[in-house]
Amino acid sequence: MSDKAPLETAQPPANPAEARPTDISNPELWHFPMEYPLRIIGESSDALRREVEQILTSQFADFNVERIAERPSRTGKYLSLHTVLELKSVQEVNELYAALAASPLIKTVL
Repeated sequence: MSDKAPLETAQPPANPAEARPTDISNPELWHFPMEYPLRIIGESSDALRREVEQILTSQFADFNVERIAERPSRTGKYLSLHTVLELKSVQEVNELYAALAASPLIKTVL
């Protein structure tokens, strides 16, 4: 027998009218816990990296900012930040995307 905890399936919100635009679609397709690759893109600046570090450390207390990799665009105008997060619930996903969407420095999250 495996000593792994069973995967938890996310449930849709009780009242769909309360969902935020950043809330995930089809939460029943998400299974937690999971490793989640995250790519954040914005205009190239030190402020972008600081903002992303602040968001990730506020959302995930044990997050190590050294796990963020950077890749500039070919022209250097944009910066792509990559990391992998350990997500435990649909609430974590929704709160993360809401925080990222609230930043004017972040253009796209994949």
